[in-house]
Parts: sequence; structure tokens; C-alpha cells
Amino acid sequence: MKNTALNHHLLKSFQELQNDVEIRFAQKHHHAWNLLQKEKNVAEHYFAEGEKLAAAGILAGSLVMSSEPIAAWAETLNEPKDDQDKETTIQVTKPLPPKDEALKRAVKSALPSTPQPLPEDTSAMLTLRIQKLLNITAVSELDGFRLNTDYGFMGAEQHLPRFPGDALDQHDEYQASGITPQLGAFGYFANSKEEMTEETNLEEKYYVAVQSFLSPQYQENVYQYKNWLKHRKVLVINPSNGKAVVGVIGDAGPAEWTNKQFGGSPEIVHYLNSGTHHHNTPVVMLFIDDQENNVPLGPVN
Repeated sequence: MKNTALNHHLLKSFQELQNDVEIRFAQKHHHAWNLLQKEKNVAEHYFAEGEKLAAAGILAGSLVMSSEPIAAWAETLNEPKDDQDKETTIQVTKPLPPKDEALKRAVKSALPSTPQPLPEDTSAMLTLRIQKLLNITAVSELDGFRLNTDYGFMGAEQHLPRFPGDALDQHDEYQASGITPQLGAFGYFANSKEEMTEETNLEEKYYVAVQSFLSPQYQENVYQYKNWLKHRKVLVINPSNGKAVVGVIGDAGPAEWTNKQFGGSPEIVHYLNSGTHHHNTPVVMLFIDDQENNVPLGPVN
């Protein structure tokens, strides 16, 4: 009975010590504590009853090996602390996972196993999830227009001439990708170098190529469809890692025989692939409904 009472007292003391350690850890290392809360029920996982007992055993072992007797140590638990009169409120909230991880889960779970045009209910589900996570309205069909697919493979493109006389050495990054000898399907981004703005610079930097010639409305009214597509904002998502970029449609392609449905600027391809330069990346591409032009170009996470 004596041993049972002692064990109960020790276990209770260990639990109190653990709670005290957790609170102090959360106070001093708030960022690290938040990381531990990232996954669902992580607190229960790390501090399950069995693990509490194991932790208690480890603490007991270290205390027995120490020079301070257990009894003396146990007494200190009941001693008043210097700041016991100070009211301390600790609010530890479970943070959301990083945006790219959340987007990866939301998008990947809705997609078919291989790239293909998405059913309406799937694209509608993606629209809702993206709106919730990114506060961006991204849709497969906008103003009655749609691409030939919204889920396909993206190839790596070269830089595009932004204005008459533009050259590769005037582009900031990824010069190894080269620059196309001809204009993109929608012409220059500016009439001259002097007319270039930060916005037009970003349009070339984050441009995509789409197979406009395979789109449903192309044969119906080529001129109208081309004008509507020109520099139209799109959201491009790599479902394998959750990285997403806002870009504009700046060229037509790739050719159908390549078995790719989209092309991406050097900057887009590099970012979507986490710093590597893959040439065949499955991506989701959706139009952005941004009538007020509030959605900035570039990476969204």
C-alpha cells in the first residue's frame, strides 16, 4: 500500500512537472510549439497516456541518478513560486498548415489519377477550396470561354521578347533558358522599352502558353477568342507540392504532338518545381475572375 501511494504521488508529481514544462516551453519557444501543433490531434499524439508514463519513467530514472533525493525534489513542487500571484494566460492555438501544404491536400484529393479535362463537379469543388484557402476566384470557365483542358502537363518555355529590341541579356533571371526569336502569339507586352512598367515586366516573367487552337470556342470566333485570352490571368497549381503561381496567357502552344497541354515561363516552371527545371509537370490551370485587378502576379504561397 505504501509503495502504491508513493507511486501514485510520484506519477501525479511527474504529470504536474510535465504540464509545467509544456507551459514554459510554449512561453519561451512559441514558434516551435506551433510547429508541433501543425497536424491534427498532434498534442494527443505526442502526449498520449502511454507516452506520459514513458516520459515519467525517464524523468524518474534521471532523478534517481541525481544527487538530490526524490523526497527533497518532491517537496519543491509544493513550494510557492515567485510569480504564483501573477495571473498568466497562455493561449496556444493550433495553427493552420503552411499554405502550400494545405493547397496540396485540397487540390490533389479532388483530382483524377492522370491529367485530363476535369468534370464540372470537380472543377466546382476546386473553385470553392481555392477560394477558401487563397481568397482567389479561380474557375475552369469564365465569360463563356474555357481552355481545352484544365489539368494537363506543362513544358518549359523560353523568355519572350517584351518590346521591340528586347534581348536575352536584359532579362534578370534564367538566361540559360534562352529567348524566342519570334514574338509570342499575342505580340509584345509593351510598344517600347520606355513604356515598360512593373506590371508588364511581371506579365512576361509569369506568362503561360495555352493550346488556344484546341479550345472549344476557337473555331467559332478566332478573333474574339484570341482577344479575350490575351494576357488573361490564370492560376497555375502544381498538385504534387501545392505551389501556385498567378500568371497571364502570353503565348499559344505547345504543339499537340508534344503530349503537353501547357507551357510555362522559366520563372514559373522553376518555381512550381521547387527550384528544379522539370519539363513535364502535371498542373491545374484555371482562369482568375479578377475584374478589379486585385490579384497580384507571381507566387501566391
